[in-house]
Amino acid sequence: MPARDAPLSPAAFSAADLNAILAVQLTVAWAGETVLGEDRLAWWRTELTDPDAGGDFLSRLLPRTHAWAALAAVRDAASRVDEVGRRRVGHHDRLSRVKHQAPRVCRRASQANRCSG
Repeated sequence: MPARDAPLSPAAFSAADLNAILAVQLTVAWAGETVLGEDRLAWWRTELTDPDAGGDFLSRLLPRTHAWAALAAVRDAASRVDEVGRRRVGHHDRLSRVKHQAPRVCRRASQANRCSG
């Protein structure tokens, strides 16, 4: 992985690095979702991974890819909640975050995972 102060270029990350970044992002996104009857962090209200709520809708709409669609949607929800919260904080550019500051790196992480599995 590149040094902390190095410019972030998608090419600077190996496929394993990109998969690790995406795995952390998806784990946080899943854990942050509010799902009734489950003990999660409840940072946003989506219920897209719940098989009795949004997950049911996605499984009927996208039978083969519903799990990935649900994770991608909660990842987007996490990003939006993060962005709103960051706007409320002074010097928000200095805060660490799970979703990388470089959108191209995140995009490449998503694409690498799609291609590898």
